Amino acid sequence: MRKILIFFLMNIPIVYFCQSYIVDSFSDGDFTNSPVWTGDTGNWAIVTSAASGPNASGSYTLRLNVTSGSGTQYISTQINSMASINGHTWSFWIGKRSGVVYSSSNNIEIWLYANESNLESSTVDGYAILIGDDSGDDEIKLCKMIDGTISSTVITSTTSLQNGLEDIGFMLRITRSSLGEWNLYSSTLPVANGTGASASDIPSAANTPNNIGSNTDNTLVINDNNYIGLVAIHSSGSAALTGIEYDQIYFDLNENSPLPVELTSFTANVSKNKVDLNWTTATEINNYGFEILRSDCKNAWQKIGFVNGFGNCNSEKNYSFIDQPLGGKEFKYKLRQIDFDGTYDFSSEIIVMLDEINKFQLEQNYPNPFNPFTTISYQLPVSGQVTLTVYDLLGRKVEELVNDFQESGFYAINFNGINLPSGTYFYKLDCGTFSETKKFILMK
Repeated sequence: MRKILIFFLMNIPIVYFCQSYIVDSFSDGDFTNSPVWTGDTGNWAIVTSAASGPNASGSYTLRLNVTSGSGTQYISTQINSMASINGHTWSFWIGKRSGVVYSSSNNIEIWLYANESNLESSTVDGYAILIGDDSGDDEIKLCKMIDGTISSTVITSTTSLQNGLEDIGFMLRITRSSLGEWNLYSSTLPVANGTGASASDIPSAANTPNNIGSNTDNTLVINDNNYIGLVAIHSSGSAALTGIEYDQIYFDLNENSPLPVELTSFTANVSKNKVDLNWTTATEINNYGFEILRSDCKNAWQKIGFVNGFGNCNSEKNYSFIDQPLGGKEFKYKLRQIDFDGTYDFSSEIIVMLDEINKFQLEQNYPNPFNPFTTISYQLPVSGQVTLTVYDLLGRKVEELVNDFQESGFYAINFNGINLPSGTYFYKLDCGTFSETKKFILMK
């Protein structure tokens, strides 16, 4: 009988090493679900390839898509678990297409936190990143917003985007501590048209190392069930109508997170004593790989294997590992995800019950004939005192491999015949009233 034990993590976002997750990379080609964005959705579109900075083929990027006129277009999405005593991290990729320069009529806002979904409301409060004006180079500003307007500027970046640049891409990462200490980080900002970060780049700590401003403001409390949002203020020029692009939107409940390896499922399929572990990631950042850990629910966790990660990627990756646990019927598994810098975090645990054993069984050794190593496997339907003994052709005891009390389960014992001459031998399993003998051949 084949038993399937499934532990699915069904909500998006699901399980995130380092408590972080991607809000949207738009790789599903849809921003109307997972997550649901609301607002001026008819004036935005997902394009297959970004056209800002180093053009990214297959990036699936959100782009302003207005047919005529000028104005403000926004979309927002709700974050159900936004409050955190450990602070926050937000990260984004931002692109500006050819033919568009930042100005008072062509600029952007990124709402890190808003107390309502309508970002054009006269009552919306929160914190937002603002980029673009008419006064020289374009600083990146973090502002406190009250009733839809700037109440105060918390941070003005120490490094600016050169005035007049177009066809550029860059990444921002913003952290806020539990005490309201804000830090603004960036990728290397572009200094020429057609340069900067690609839309397929991940705005991790490694990719946004430049601290371009810090300050403290804790006058607004960030609560659960509030919103983040993207805004484009555009003129009526043909280039401006589709000039702004966004991608790689991340949020984290920890100010020190390097951003996530996002685990979307972790399952186990069981057949007799074979456990087939499978897991899937939606995104990976600096992922060295996964250690597979097992416990028999009584003793400490043991490392039983390692699977290499994909490093950095924002597409779905599938992994598998096969285990044949011995000496019991119930086992627990979990993953330890390790970054390239050695930091690590654990997945949730899954519990596996092996198929029920309804009879004693002594397997033929493998390989047979052997030289000098072979494996003897057996199964016990009940617990008891067990002996496994090797005899020669004359019935003399050669070696006692097992003499111990064992729980019901599957077992495998390695035998080394290096000190024995070639020939025919027997191995005998005894447990209670059960006894069985099989023949094997040592051939040197």
